[in-house]
Amino acid sequence: MEHINKKCNKLEINQLCLSLEKLRKHPSSAYLKMAESITLYSQRVPVIVAFEKKQGLIVVDGYLRIRALQKLGSDLCDGKIWECDIATALLLRLTRGGEKHLEAIEEANILDVLHNELGLSQNEIARRVARDVSWVSRRLSLLKNLPSIVRESHYKGRLSTWIITRVIQPLARANEEHANQLAIHLDQHPQSTRDIQLFFKHYETSNKEIRNRMITEPTLFFESIKIKNQLQDAKQLNMGPEGKWKKNLEIIKNIVKGLNRLITTIFYLNQDDKEKKQLLRNFKEAQETFIEFEHLVEKHIHAITTNSSDHTGNARSG
Repeated sequence: MEHINKKCNKLEINQLCLSLEKLRKHPSSAYLKMAESITLYSQRVPVIVAFEKKQGLIVVDGYLRIRALQKLGSDLCDGKIWECDIATALLLRLTRGGEKHLEAIEEANILDVLHNELGLSQNEIARRVARDVSWVSRRLSLLKNLPSIVRESHYKGRLSTWIITRVIQPLARANEEHANQLAIHLDQHPQSTRDIQLFFKHYETSNKEIRNRMITEPTLFFESIKIKNQLQDAKQLNMGPEGKWKKNLEIIKNIVKGLNRLITTIFYLNQDDKEKKQLLRNFKEAQETFIEFEHLVEKHIHAITTNSSDHTGNARSG
């Protein structure tokens, strides 16, 4: 555990070094929310600053607060000065948290500075943050083969950690040029995680010609997804609740047919009794759910039929 001296002060923003800002994700919408919060409640959490004789006051945590205060026209911020070198400050930032939880890419960015810029070994970093060396190595590997545009897009909040680790990074390992082109497109034309996942799944199963076309003209693919979704929405609207009822019951019928084929596989002679009981318990629960559903349908049909008969009788009496 690192021990340092701390002092709270009013700090002049223009005297602060903001060189570590891009280690964290800072979408523009977050600045607006922070500015609104400070307007309503004032600055409630101090900025964390490390003091080094050579570089002066370096902001370690609180960039959102600083940018929000600047947006509001303030020259000062509440700050907590840590009297330590920047490496110690960053190590503390990894272990003690800050204004919000660090994402995996943000942790990797900090580790990258500690290891590749400040010269700390992976073993030393692991020891000082009370982690395994394998954790440090795995985090650093997130940045391997990662195009610079990706880190910039993550900083702006345009690419999520999920997209980077599940799509861009695997693509970069296979084809760095394609990863760069896709990252540039997504930076300029953000898409939903679902649509990007569909894009990559289609890319993985396509031949070379189609992959090249998808990367050179990704807009066409994303537009086709939107058109397909619109057609599906229109179809659902046209079907109405009756169509949805029929479709879902058809799905249930097909699922039951599939389960029928599994019976002779999952139940067998000399089967473990505990396993058999669990499988039967699952079946009973599903059966009870459908019986309850059946009773609800019958109850509702009976209710509307009875009400209809009552109305007819009253009308005749009148």
